Amino acid sequence: MQKKKLILLYILISIIWIFGSNYFIYNFFSDSFNVVAARIKEVIYVIITGGFFYFFVSKTEELHTSKEDQQRLSTLINSMVDFVNFKDGEGRWIEANNFGLKLFQLENVDYRGKKDSELAEYTDFYAEALRFCEISDEQTWKNGEITRVEESLPTPDGTIKIFDTIKVPLFNPDGTRKGLVVMGRDITERKEMLKELQEREERLRRTEKLSVVGELSASVAHEIRNPLTSLKGFVQLLQVEDAKHQ
Repeated sequence: MQKKKLILLYILISIIWIFGSNYFIYNFFSDSFNVVAARIKEVIYVIITGGFFYFFVSKTEELHTSKEDQQRLSTLINSMVDFVNFKDGEGRWIEANNFGLKLFQLENVDYRGKKDSELAEYTDFYAEALRFCEISDEQTWKNGEITRVEESLPTPDGTIKIFDTIKVPLFNPDGTRKGLVVMGRDITERKEMLKELQEREERLRRTEKLSVVGELSASVAHEIRNPLTSLKGFVQLLQVEDAKHQ
């Protein structure tokens, strides 16, 4: 639609230029100068037209390059198994990967240009989580440095996912906000494995303690049994040799 408008505008300006310049030449210049004026007009028209096409081609190439860069960026972040999100200085979403969109149930939402609180209107389950993200982002801006926290996120199936979230604030040279990069890695399995490992270590420590107690008990019993055996033998001898020692 934009190209059609530009073409129509070019045709309109060209018609106005041709008829307007011809009217000006034939009414304000002498016949002897008409041919020269007409040639000058044509040269000017060629220069202006060439400049217009050069500008148009340059912009087209820039737009094409920009789309290619955006496509490469989308391919890169969509291949990641982490949540990746780019926001502008006002907290509006610029780009997010498929993992993040699926995580917050925003697959079919036109998310670009919207803040977390606005996107919260599109998902009932994660509305509160998205609003909290906006508060957390604001705290990161105020701190002015990279933040890293563990965040718990409930899921519709009743489980809870734990994310290692990193937020990187970006600033312009004058100190104003430029953008925010958010990356979140699902570490739920890692946390569960760590918890299981800690439980195993605790069971192993208890087992070792019981083993030590058992060895100590056996040692104590052995040390007590030896003198008791000797005493028992002496008592039996006394019983045999002298009845008065009963």
